[in-house]
Amino acid sequence: MRIIKNFLLLVSLPAIILITDLFVRKEILIQFNHRMLVFYVLSVTTSFILYLFLFLFLNQVARKLSRTVSTSLFVLFAFVYTFSIAGSYGYFFRANMLPNYFVFHYMIQEPLNSFTLLSDSVTIYSILIFSFIFSISFFIICIFSRINLPFSRVGKTMIIILGIFSLSLLSIISFNTRFQDQLYVSDINTIAFASRNILNRISSSRMGSTGLQSRTKISIKENLPKPKFNILLVVAESLRRDRLSIYNSERETTPFLKRLASSKPKEFFLFQNAYSNASSTLISLPSILTGASPVQTAADTHSYPIFWEYGKKAEMDTFYITSHSLAWNNLNGYLSNSEIDYLYSKETSGESIYNDIGIDDRKTLVAFDSHIKKLASEKKTFAGVLHLNTNHFPFFVPVTSKKWNENDVKDMYDNSVFHFDKLMESMFKSLSESGTLDNTIILITSDHGESLLEHNYLGHIESYYLEAVSIPLMIYIPKSLQKESQIEKLYSNTQKNVMNLDIIPTFVDLLLGANKNNFHTVDLGGKSLLGDFSSNRTIVISNNNEISLYKVGISYIRNDMHYILKINSIPKKEELYNIKLDHLETRNLWGEQDMEKKIELRKELNGCSVCSEIFSNL
Repeated sequence: MRIIKNFLLLVSLPAIILITDLFVRKEILIQFNHRMLVFYVLSVTTSFILYLFLFLFLNQVARKLSRTVSTSLFVLFAFVYTFSIAGSYGYFFRANMLPNYFVFHYMIQEPLNSFTLLSDSVTIYSILIFSFIFSISFFIICIFSRINLPFSRVGKTMIIILGIFSLSLLSIISFNTRFQDQLYVSDINTIAFASRNILNRISSSRMGSTGLQSRTKISIKENLPKPKFNILLVVAESLRRDRLSIYNSERETTPFLKRLASSKPKEFFLFQNAYSNASSTLISLPSILTGASPVQTAADTHSYPIFWEYGKKAEMDTFYITSHSLAWNNLNGYLSNSEIDYLYSKETSGESIYNDIGIDDRKTLVAFDSHIKKLASEKKTFAGVLHLNTNHFPFFVPVTSKKWNENDVKDMYDNSVFHFDKLMESMFKSLSESGTLDNTIILITSDHGESLLEHNYLGHIESYYLEAVSIPLMIYIPKSLQKESQIEKLYSNTQKNVMNLDIIPTFVDLLLGANKNNFHTVDLGGKSLLGDFSSNRTIVISNNNEISLYKVGISYIRNDMHYILKINSIPKKEELYNIKLDHLETRNLWGEQDMEKKIELRKELNGCSVCSEIFSNL
């Protein structure tokens, strides 16, 4: 009878996890196919065997260690166990998915932001749940540790064998995470993805992704004439289009840009339907700077000329002034052999982290002001990039930019948009004071948008919905630099679907003018915003490629339709929205399409190797 009681006590914790999982994810679990069920049962089995080993191990070591040490071990065990349940299902209720590899990667890489997210989600209710599970776990461990289980040498050998077996099962699960996440119970899910991140960090692996590497660059073949004007590209971070009042947001978030557009309607061009080609900075930023699509090969991203290399070829002075840390995801290695005259970043500035992994944008604007005035005094034309960080989570802004009371995340984000507008005012002031404004073409865009709990998600990496991929795109062209033929086409294109891949072709067009069709150094997938292009082209959006294996899926926008294939959910889902009639994307039209139409919609992604791999895992 005592043996049965001890066994029931032993299995109580794994049973809690299994029952919790069946209750929380019952609607998802019933949709598992046979392969999915195999991985699910494997995780349940691993959970039980692992805890059997740990409990027997703790029972033995408790007799050989002091009460203080053994109690500390019990507290640690109970905390990890409780965190795996409360953390996993808390995240599930927030994001409709269990934490995956990239969630843990984010926690390891950006602990400050992770702590901010965690602290913002803490409520009295969540504290009570955590305390309840922790108390039960700790109580069961303490009771079991007092049970006298005298083991012979054979019994102790069995504990070692049990430990090796459980770790073997865990390794099988950990190394089958690419398309198998969301199939495990919470404790094994937590252990598998946390350990995989730690192992990858030690071994410098990236779970099958190459990450950003040093470039093997292609030299520009064409002779680019030295222009008599400057070109400035401004890249915001996580700035979504619909939160800007210049795009008719209800809140007055961008008063300066709105005044500028009103006062210079023939010089300021506002693109109404601009989209990012990825909702991850790691993919979208290189795409902006090179014009290489996320669904092209990694070799293209690592060989195509970077924005300022075109400027250097045209004998312009070049710069990259950024608030970001270039140590992030090896950006410093990626940019190390690019030709650039002036580089300002978190590392070169000596400034401390202010927001996300970047310094205070106000300090960056001071550096920009100083450098622009220096170039103006030396009468140099320039091609430069100003890369800001204000609109990235956790949306830290100075007190003077807190226009709304921060009652929720939208208040915090709108304050960051309001602050970005002030930064733009400061930038235009620097150009004006230096005497270069009337001789500078300015392009303003963002790497991607930001979900603010729409579709139950906060962030951008795991989402392809409009809030994560719709971006602002503005071009300022002083009257003195305007060509009538270009301006007519530019006005026409402001109403078409455009993308970040169009920036480099536009830059080439500005440099080569009538000779733009003679550019053959690389095959650019975008189109010049100053030229003709089809209004019904397909804009592909992907976070999944050789550089960054975010397991999100694939998406494209064509005309008014937005197709999304989500592989970060169970079951994997295909969705279709009419973004003109349903800009909030609340009505999924996919189920209303017949099979012939579905096949036709999928065919838009034919010829894309990344897409083929994703479709093969449907």
